[in-house]
Amino acid sequence: MSSNAPPLWSTRFFWNLKGVEVKRRKVAVRSSSAAQKEVTSQNLQSHVIITGGNCGIGKATAVDLAKQGMHVTLACRSKERGDKACLEVSQMSGNPNVRTMMCDLASFDSIHKFVEEYRREGLPLHVLVNNAGIMACPQSYTKDGFEMQFGVNHLGHFLLTRLLLSTLAESASLGLNSRVVVLASMGERFGSIDFDDLNFKGSRGYNAWVAYGQSKLANCLFSLELSKRCKAANIRVSSNSMHPGIVDTELIRYSFPQAMAENVMFPGFRRIFTKFLGLKTPEEGASTAVYLASSKLVEGISVRG
Repeated sequence: MSSNAPPLWSTRFFWNLKGVEVKRRKVAVRSSSAAQKEVTSQNLQSHVIITGGNCGIGKATAVDLAKQGMHVTLACRSKERGDKACLEVSQMSGNPNVRTMMCDLASFDSIHKFVEEYRREGLPLHVLVNNAGIMACPQSYTKDGFEMQFGVNHLGHFLLTRLLLSTLAESASLGLNSRVVVLASMGERFGSIDFDDLNFKGSRGYNAWVAYGQSKLANCLFSLELSKRCKAANIRVSSNSMHPGIVDTELIRYSFPQAMAENVMFPGFRRIFTKFLGLKTPEEGASTAVYLASSKLVEGISVRG
C-alpha cells in the first residue's frame, strides 16, 4: 500500500461517523439560469476546480460556472478526454480561462501530484466541486488497495479536499467564504459504513449497491463534519453536499449497460429510454451544484441539499 495513503485511524478521527446523525434541511434549488442571474462581481475573479469535469454533471457545471466568468480547472484522469472537454467548455461558455489538469482519484500519488502542481502555480482556489464518481461497478480496487467506489467517491475526494483546505481558506476574501460542493446521492440512505470491512473482503461479500451506498454516506458525513470543524476553527470554508437526482450520465453505465449503449439500428433509443425513466439531463443535474458553488444566497451557509 502506498505510503501516501492516510491511515484509517486518521480518517476515523476526521469524521466521527459512528453515532453521527445526519440532519436534513430543505434547500431552495435554483435552475442553472437562475444561478447565472445571481452572479456577483466576485465570480469574475473566482477559481474553481471540478473533478470529473470532462463529462456529465461535471462538464455541465463547468460550462455554467465558466459563463459566470470563473477560472475553471477540470481535474481529469484522462488527458485526451480532459483536453477535448476543455475546448468544448471554453467554446460553449465563451470563456478562455478553462484548462485541464491530470488527477486520478483512484491514486493517492496522483492526487498529491495534482495538488503540488496547483500550489506551485500560486493560484487561489475559491470553489472545489467534488463531482467525479463511479456507481455500482464490478468489484475492483484502487491503486492503494481500497474498494473502488469507496476509494474514488470518498477517500480520493477526502484527500484532495484535505490537501487543498489551506488554499481554500487563504483564498477567502471580502467577507466571502470559499466553498466545497460534494456531489452525494440519495444512495446514502441504503448505506452503512463497516470499519472492519471497508473493502468488502470479509464474510458479507461484495454487493455493488451496498458499496455505492457506503461511499455516498461517507460523502454526506464528511461534508457535514467538514463544515462543523471549519466553523469551530473559524476557517472560512463552507461545505455542502447534494443529490443531483437521477441523471443521464456515464455514472449509470453499470446500471443499464445495454440500454445506455446507442443502438445503431435505432439511434434514438437512448433518448427515448432515458425520457421514459424520467432521467434528468446533465444540465438539469448540475443546477444545484452551480447554485451551491456560486449563489450569494448560500454565502457562508453549510447545509445538506
